[in-house]
Amino acid sequence: MTSTLVIYTTKYGTTETYAKQIATVLKADLKEIANVEAHDLIFYDTVIFGAPLYLGKPYHYEKVLDVIRLYPPHLFLTFLVGASHPTEEELKLIKHLLPVQDDHLFYFPGRLDYQTLTLKDKFLMQGLKLWIKGHAKKTADEEGILESFKHPVDLSQESYTQPLINFVNENALN
Repeated sequence: MTSTLVIYTTKYGTTETYAKQIATVLKADLKEIANVEAHDLIFYDTVIFGAPLYLGKPYHYEKVLDVIRLYPPHLFLTFLVGASHPTEEELKLIKHLLPVQDDHLFYFPGRLDYQTLTLKDKFLMQGLKLWIKGHAKKTADEEGILESFKHPVDLSQESYTQPLINFVNENALN
């Protein structure tokens, strides 16, 4: 058994893809949050949790925190996946919401395919679309979101995981 566990939750698959890439490179165990019990963490010094951002918050973050509080690992890292590249202000807001050290939080851009969204998410995206269209000057990410209504947008890249992997290699117990 390894001393690193990658836990993830996913909504449309990008977070799972990143979690598998990280687990493979680190030779870590991989589990979906639904399959994790608190006592599972006894065997791990490093725990990495990946979640998509959903409505501006990490999806199922409280669930993993409940588990981590019982058996805190030596090193706990979080990676979040969003539909675009975040601004510094957005990252600040996210970091403020989470009880995690700044250097223990990583953000990876993901994919957005309007056609695969649930009805609820399509409705939310329509609201976002109206809000973005109201901007006189749109950012590149806003333009990308508007493009996702016409065709899928994929910003994910395996190379985004490298800073997290480097951090684990430099800070995990040997």
